[in-house]
Amino acid sequence: LGLVVALAPMSVTAGSVFGTVQVNGPVWSSTGAADWAEVSATRPLVAGDKYRTGDEGYLLADLGDQGVVGMYGNTEITAGAVGAGALIDVLRGKVAFHLAPESAWQLKAANAAINVDSAGLDKAADGYVEVNKAGNAVLAVEEGTINVRVAGVDRTLTQGQQIQLSGDK
Repeated sequence: LGLVVALAPMSVTAGSVFGTVQVNGPVWSSTGAADWAEVSATRPLVAGDKYRTGDEGYLLADLGDQGVVGMYGNTEITAGAVGAGALIDVLRGKVAFHLAPESAWQLKAANAAINVDSAGLDKAADGYVEVNKAGNAVLAVEEGTINVRVAGVDRTLTQGQQIQLSGDK
C-alpha cells in the first residue's frame, strides 16, 4: 500500500499576500483551485484562501502592522480583498482580533462589515466575533472602538459593548 502526495505550487504575487498563517492542531485550507488539505506549517495568507479548524485546532494570522486575527476550534473563514485593504469573512465559529489604528482590514459576519473606528483616536481595537450554526453572530469589543455597518447603517461600539447580528438578509 503506497501513498502519493502531489502538491501544486502556489502562485502568489507580493501584492496578494496579506500576512502569514501559523497553525496549531487540525487546520485545513482550500483555494478555488484545490480541495481541503491539512495545513501543518507557516504559510502566506492570500486572497481566496479558506480555512477551517477542527475541535482542537487554532490558527493565528499575523497581518503585520495591520493587526492579528485568531481562529478558535470549529471555525471557518475566507480571506479576500476589499477596497484598499483585506477582508476576513467569518462563516462560523469564533474569531478574535486585534486591529491596529488606521488598519485597512475588515471582518465580515452575519451580513455586517466590522472595522476599527480610529476617528483620530489613534487606538487599536480588540474583540471577537462568534457566528453560530444559524449564521447569527455576537460581536464584542474588549478594547478600543469598532464600527459596524449593517444594511448601510453605521453603529459605533466601544470597550465593553457587544451587539447581536442576524444572518438574515
